[in-house]
Amino acid sequence: MPKKQWPKLITKGNATVKVYRAKHPKTTSGFVFIVVWKSPEGRKTLHFADEKKALDEAGLKADLLHAGRIEAADISREDRDLITAMREKCGDIPPLAALNEWFQIRSIAGENGVTAAKEWAKKREKSQKGINVSSVITDFIKVKTSQGVKMKASYDKILPKVLKEFGERDIEGITTKELQTWF
Repeated sequence: MPKKQWPKLITKGNATVKVYRAKHPKTTSGFVFIVVWKSPEGRKTLHFADEKKALDEAGLKADLLHAGRIEAADISREDRDLITAMREKCGDIPPLAALNEWFQIRSIAGENGVTAAKEWAKKREKSQKGINVSSVITDFIKVKTSQGVKMKASYDKILPKVLKEFGERDIEGITTKELQTWF
């Protein structure tokens, strides 16, 4: 007696997922392949027009069920692919945090979030290049004075020394090591 071809049983450890083949007039092969597994909510099924995709999905489901990840077996391949792509794209940033940040940007800039970010980066880059220490100290003193900060006991003692040492140098050109050595 010939061996029965269908259903195919995909077994991983103690988990078995079945793949059935049924006639279907609208698929290229004339068949639909049905992946079937049991979950706490009962029998679950997925339909595929392609046999290889159905068998691959059955293997994934069996792996998840065998690993005790019963809830994960209910996630579709498309959802798994989406989550994987999101994690790869986000890198070290948790996908939900990245999505929340995206929503905040969208609420501020509308559909122009990327353009707004590029413009902000350009302005920031321009505003920080070519600024010398003397300009920074002058602006710092103006702000502190306007805020009513008394400078005699603190800033008035150190800032002239910083100005004398680094005054006309570009602020971006001063290294941490130079400052540590000087202080």
